[in-house]
Amino acid sequence: MSDPSPDWKARQIEHLLDKALEFVQQGDVSSAFPCWQEVLELDPDNRQAQQALSLADRRRERKVAAEGPADPERIAELLRLAHDHMRTGSVARAFWCWQEVMSLDPGNAAAAQGMRRADRRIGASPGAKETDPDDTAEFIEPPLIVGEPLDEVEEEDADRAEALLEEARQVIEADELESALELLWSAVHCAPTSLEIQGTLELVRAELLVRYSRRISDPSLVARLAVPKEEVTRFNLPVEAGFFLSLVDGTTSVADLMALSGMDAFEAKQLIVRLLDADILILDL
Repeated sequence: MSDPSPDWKARQIEHLLDKALEFVQQGDVSSAFPCWQEVLELDPDNRQAQQALSLADRRRERKVAAEGPADPERIAELLRLAHDHMRTGSVARAFWCWQEVMSLDPGNAAAAQGMRRADRRIGASPGAKETDPDDTAEFIEPPLIVGEPLDEVEEEDADRAEALLEEARQVIEADELESALELLWSAVHCAPTSLEIQGTLELVRAELLVRYSRRISDPSLVARLAVPKEEVTRFNLPVEAGFFLSLVDGTTSVADLMALSGMDAFEAKQLIVRLLDADILILDL
């Protein structure tokens, strides 16, 4: 069978992104995950899906910080097991482990990335078949410890994480913090247990938050669209931007919009600044 045409891919991606947005607007983020993941299968560089998954991951992290992870020992156990299965070529067993992690912790970054990798390998091996989950019990080993060094992460991901971290440091030296943030989020996805990467990420976020707050010095200002509402879609905005703009009615203050959006202060201010820079949003009395 020949590869799908570019037009078919574009239509399918648009359909999946629209479907994901519908789920998000309904408050059902977990159902949006498969849509974003399927978009990345069709277009691994799709920024909208990448950003949507990153946002969902960050929201999950805040929830975990507030409530504690769901069955953390079981999640760590399954992630370790999936890693071992991939290393020995048992892709179907690894895929089942990641599915279990997602059922316990929707949006788990390591599991989502692993499932995409397993999907590609299963697709390339027509003879691959599902494995009875009960057969994996004998393989369970001690849980993954958060904060383990990069060399404990899968070698390919570890190398990429180190390269991304080094590139981020160079970008930070040039004071290009937005670019550094994107590089660091990519590094986190490659090595989610690296404390060095997470620490650098938090430092960059803290500095950016100060800068965003300076740009939005008066949160009592009212946010208004700078373009007709029907033209917003032509900007190919990420999911969170589309949702935020759907709240803008020309009478609501920035502070109230931030509260309604459900985003934390950093995400909301970052998004507002980007919309201001793109001349999509204006703030006035």
